[in-house]
Amino acid sequence: TAEGLESRLPGNLEIAIYRVIQESVNNILKHAGAKNILVDLRYQNENLDLYIADDGKGMPETSAPDAGKGIGWDDIRSRVSLFNGRMNLYSEPGKGTRLNINFTKLAL
Repeated sequence: TAEGLESRLPGNLEIAIYRVIQESVNNILKHAGAKNILVDLRYQNENLDLYIADDGKGMPETSAPDAGKGIGWDDIRSRVSLFNGRMNLYSEPGKGTRLNINFTKLAL
């Protein structure tokens, strides 16, 4: 879903968001064994929030902070940092994974 966006995002940001979603969904399809994937994008008060969640197998607590030692996670991190975004990953075995990304002070 997308809420609060009345026009397209600036080109480079739009491409970065698209690639983050693409890589996240690919990771879910490859590794999570999820039946459902939720992608939610919201813009409000100059904040852009991207939320991606699945109901897959999750990751052990010890691996979640270190998750994504692979190229895909590095790519996501670098795209988020290009726009001064913050990224938080939450996961628990048997309870899926949630990725929250926030970009602040975006006057669109």
